[in-house]
Amino acid sequence: MAAPRSCSCRSVNSTRRSARTAPCGVRTTQRCARRCWRATWRPTSRGAPMCRADIGRMAASFSGRKTNCRRTWSQTAAICVHSPPRTLRYAFVRSLLAEGEAQIQRLTDTNERRVHDVDFLKGVVSRLSDRVSSLETLVKTHLVALGDDVEHLTGKLTDTNRFVSTIQGTVEGLQDRVVAADVGGGSRADNGTGATTFKCIGTFTGHDGPVWALAVHGELLFSGSSDDTIKVWDTRNSASFGVIRTLEGHRGKVHTLTTYDHVLFSGSDDCTIKVWSIDHDFEMLETLAGHENPVCCLAVANGTLFSGSLKVVKIWDLDTMRLIGSLNGFKHWVRALVATPQLLYVGSYHMVSVWSSDPNKIEAECTAELETQGGSIYSLTTTDTFVIAGTSNHLIHVWDTSTYSEVASLSGHAGTVSCLAVMQHPSGNGLLFSSSYDHTVRVWTLDTFVCIQTLVRHENSVDALAVRRGWIFSGACDSEIKVWE
Repeated sequence: MAAPRSCSCRSVNSTRRSARTAPCGVRTTQRCARRCWRATWRPTSRGAPMCRADIGRMAASFSGRKTNCRRTWSQTAAICVHSPPRTLRYAFVRSLLAEGEAQIQRLTDTNERRVHDVDFLKGVVSRLSDRVSSLETLVKTHLVALGDDVEHLTGKLTDTNRFVSTIQGTVEGLQDRVVAADVGGGSRADNGTGATTFKCIGTFTGHDGPVWALAVHGELLFSGSSDDTIKVWDTRNSASFGVIRTLEGHRGKVHTLTTYDHVLFSGSDDCTIKVWSIDHDFEMLETLAGHENPVCCLAVANGTLFSGSLKVVKIWDLDTMRLIGSLNGFKHWVRALVATPQLLYVGSYHMVSVWSSDPNKIEAECTAELETQGGSIYSLTTTDTFVIAGTSNHLIHVWDTSTYSEVASLSGHAGTVSCLAVMQHPSGNGLLFSSSYDHTVRVWTLDTFVCIQTLVRHENSVDALAVRRGWIFSGACDSEIKVWE
């Protein structure tokens, strides 16, 4: 038997060979079988394996052309070529490139999804941040309101400890009313101290909620209430007190009122200040928006409007009705303001701070600070010689305007001193009126700082006072306005 033929394809490293025999009779080495593309087997139509040499021979016989094989054998015409065709040479590279492109596309799609997820998460974080900020503001507002409620409750609890003082004030009021009844009518009587005795001569009714603010202009009285309205009262005749107009426009309770040059200003819980024309049928002229919290108090001087709110005083030019500045840094609500041609007095927390009321110098440093040593300031008034403040610890503090030294501390009320008003007396001795949460109005002399009368008619906290000539108007949480003469 003849020895098997070997493939003419030579490997560079031909020392290690493992003989194999193809069906065509060509004996090949293992390395040649790996490297020579013609030595790989393919099945024939009959199911028997066929090597690429057989396929090449068959193709050459049909085409009449020679194959590109370098060597041949007459018996088997086995043909081997070292190099595969160009299309097969780069097939593997193309497959790798295609697989790489597919992988890159998958990574790109994944990256786009992750970018989309990151953008979505950023939006969620932004919304959460806004929500946290709004909740923080809401919590701060509620904390401030809670502080006010605590102070109010503290005052109510202290009322129990001062029950005896309340009874004493009631008895004094009854005695004053007896004295006034002896004198007769609506006249004022001497109570033995050289001062006059006041008697309630009328009641204004019409509001559907507590009366928080009063202001006087000529023969007109303005009142602001929790029913979101301002009522205009005709006071020319004590026998026919009545409402002549109701002003609507605020969307919250009206905290404060003041008048200046035939114009009425009102501050409200809706954080706005409204400007009304007194001479032109009470037409609303302007709405000043600039506060972020309820407007608690107003004052006017030198053509400038000052408005107090939480930890800030806003400054408005009345010629242009525009915001021109602000005073910041207060520790609590600014509940009381008094403006004179020279100075602005600001009552906040435990202190009265003094500033210049000149519009060109208003934002300069505070010129003086008057401390109460306890108790937030709820009310403030001034005279030529005194600065007077009412506090939540039921006291009234009096300072000298020339030295800013405290000259008196008045006690007697059994609740927060909510409002103060001064009436100049013909005898030269002015009178100080103070209203309180204890339902009373007290009358003090400014020369001796002695309480000469307690006015008892309201059934709830008295929150507002106004003076016109010889009359005193008091507004309370019982929705009524009392007239005292």
